[in-house]
Formats: sequence, structure tokens, C-alpha cells
Amino acid sequence: MDSTESNWGTVTLTALDGKSLRESLNVLLVVAGRAENTGMGWNEAKNSIGTAWGTAPTIVEGLPVKVSLLEMDKFRLFTLDSAGNKDIEVKTVKKRGTQELHIGAQHKTLWYLLTRE
Repeated sequence: MDSTESNWGTVTLTALDGKSLRESLNVLLVVAGRAENTGMGWNEAKNSIGTAWGTAPTIVEGLPVKVSLLEMDKFRLFTLDSAGNKDIEVKTVKKRGTQELHIGAQHKTLWYLLTRE
């Protein structure tokens, strides 16, 4: 992961069909950094928001991440919209049994679907 404002984030891969990641036909990839509601009000110590939860929309930091999948080179990658529907295909780089996924804020989503070809 490249550096970001908070230098924190989470990357999760989940098989959607109960199989192992190596065997799954559909894998959900979630990539997210810092998140908070618009207008959320932190206290001076930045350890509580009390009752100042803010309002929609929630703002989430998009992370510049490169994911390398070893021995998993036959996937296509799609962004998912807010309802979980397949949206835009994202180009991947396939090299000698691996597949590199370049994820970032430019995709305007936290959710991606890997589908096995």
C-alpha cells in the first residue's frame, strides 16, 4: 500500500460460495481506509464523538493498494456499486501464475468482485 493521510486501512478477501479462495468462483474484495460521517464532531482529544454523529454521506478514504494473488491468475475484477451490482471491469496484470490488482480511490468504491474465468 502506498502511504495515505492516516497510513491505515483494511483489505479483506471473502469467498462468496463457501469454497477456499483458490477454488472460489466469486470472491469479494473490500478495501477501505478511514471513514466518518459528514460533519462528525470529534472532541479535542480525538477519542470520542459523543453524540455528534454527523450525517450522510459517509466519507471513506480510498486506498492505493496493489494486491498480488499467487496461483490465482484466471480472475476478472469488477467494481461493485452501492447496491452490490457489478459495475466497471478493472484491468489486471497477469504474470507467471500471479495476478496483480491495482485498487485506488479512482474507482470510487470500496467493493470489488473477482470472478473466475
